[in-house]
Amino acid sequence: MFFLIAYAISWTAWITLFARHFSPFAGRGRWVYVAAVIAPHVAALVITAVEGGHAGLRAFYRRVLRQVPFRWAILAICVPPMIDWIRAAIVVGFGLPHGAFFHRPPRTLTALVFGQLVVVAGEEPGWRGFALPRLIARFGPIGGTLVLGIAWACWHLPLFMIAGTPQYGTGFLSLLCC
Repeated sequence: MFFLIAYAISWTAWITLFARHFSPFAGRGRWVYVAAVIAPHVAALVITAVEGGHAGLRAFYRRVLRQVPFRWAILAICVPPMIDWIRAAIVVGFGLPHGAFFHRPPRTLTALVFGQLVVVAGEEPGWRGFALPRLIARFGPIGGTLVLGIAWACWHLPLFMIAGTPQYGTGFLSLLCC
């Protein structure tokens, strides 16, 4: 049910962006894009509220917002951009037209920070705070992580058709491998 809700909200928003030729980073398109990105969090909230009520929601946010050691927080913040830089270097090195880190037009620091905050607050509580623990309980750590990774990568598929997104003009395999 989590994946159904998350995909339905996100893909509807992304298809709207594509069909209406909205920019995902300006005007109405920005808010449609934000709605799509927070869909995993919304899906987790809906299911948690239905299954556990207020107590379930409190437990969910205690788990999602728990303190982590500083070194792990720094690692979590630094590794994704490093992977994108490496992937972009490979893409540029092979002469491909677009790298995930090099956007056209280039993004401002404010846009990058806002975008990262939306991803952290919108995607991560749903994927890692809700879906991953359930998938690990069902399929084990490796199986659950693989299922989530494939579902997460496929969730991004519409973005490969929307100009201005980091995925536009890149290969799906590069996202699936990261």
